[in-house]
Amino acid sequence: MIEQEITIPHEHKETLLRELDRMGISEKTLFSDLAGFLERNKAESVYSAELAEDDYTEEIRKEKRREPMRKDVQGDNYFQRGNFRVVLGKYEKAIADYSEAIRLEPDFAEAYSNRGTAKCNLGEYKSAVADYDRAIELKPDDAAAYYNRGNTKQVLGRDADALADYDRAIALEPDFAEAYSNRGEAKRALGRDADALADYDRAIELKPDKAEAYNNRGNTKRALGRDADALADYDRAIELKSDFAEAYNNRGTAKQALGRKADALADYDRAIELKSDFAEAYNNRGTAKQALGRKADALADYDRAIELERDFAEAYNNRGITKFDLKEYKAALADYDRAIELKPDYARAYSNRGTTKAKLGQPEAAFADYDRAILLKPDFVEAYYNRGKAKQALGRNAEALADFKHALTLAQQQGNQKVAQYAEAKIKELESG
Repeated sequence: MIEQEITIPHEHKETLLRELDRMGISEKTLFSDLAGFLERNKAESVYSAELAEDDYTEEIRKEKRREPMRKDVQGDNYFQRGNFRVVLGKYEKAIADYSEAIRLEPDFAEAYSNRGTAKCNLGEYKSAVADYDRAIELKPDDAAAYYNRGNTKQVLGRDADALADYDRAIALEPDFAEAYSNRGEAKRALGRDADALADYDRAIELKPDKAEAYNNRGNTKRALGRDADALADYDRAIELKSDFAEAYNNRGTAKQALGRKADALADYDRAIELKSDFAEAYNNRGTAKQALGRKADALADYDRAIELERDFAEAYNNRGITKFDLKEYKAALADYDRAIELKPDYARAYSNRGTTKAKLGQPEAAFADYDRAILLKPDFVEAYYNRGKAKQALGRNAEALADFKHALTLAQQQGNQKVAQYAEAKIKELESG
């Protein structure tokens, strides 16, 4: 989970602290948590923020009537009003305020940084990076600006660049828990799961009540095959944040991997209850229902996942599996086609499509799909096994035997006992015949 941080310069904090005090917020509270405070305290706090916005509007009017107008004071007025407008979700108006602050004070680093944050909330990521660049140019020791720029680069898929920004933020502020957590996300995106785990550990050490860090660490442990350990992290995340839909969904995946399908289903139900448009949770619930033999219910969940997210390749693939099990082979084929169209490097969808084509009497097309799956994922044990079965069906026993033997080796290396048993049986069958 990526979080932006609002920057408040030291010389402007006195005014802000007066407003925070009036709103009942401890002066130790970071301004970056103000949005969370407002969310927790609902209408009363939003009303207080609106009062603060009104107060700064009046200060701006007063300063405009002053002769001569004090540019630094007026710049601060626009800046502060912009901050409260960000909190209230008035991002376009906040951007206008920060822009006016910058016009009045061209070297106002924090105004550039906070304007970048407002732009991020509107999806204007490239323009936001430019604002962070300028903020850093004006104030190269601002850890929050590096952190925010890293977050934005990550959204843009520039994970290596984001990593460098998080490194710099941490060098400037070694106890910056959020920077460690988001650096962990960047490392995960770059395939460095073990390194990411160390960052999440540090983030939790610094802020042991941060639910997102536990959730992220759980995801990393799952990627490393540590499902039981991941479960403990998801439990803690949910304990800290009882409405954390993503943590329920992720805990469901861990439980499912541990064979606890019914428990997983309950977690997916809760995730969807909390977040009704959660496409991933519908997809995952579909896989749990499929595993429990509730195929019609599974189809309904995949349909809903696809309705919510039209380019959800995994949902098309999973729906194809269920349709195949229901002997709806042509419909399954259409789903695999769509999954591959959306995700051309989707090895599992190629393998599944190959099996479906073999069932429909299209052996050569099936071989082409298995070949593609293996090319994309050379250790894909199921693709070797399925290709072997298709070759055996055509009497190409020598080639089939080679595939089964390779599948057996891979299955043993990967601890996949199920495929290992199937492959051994096929090898005995062919060698005895």
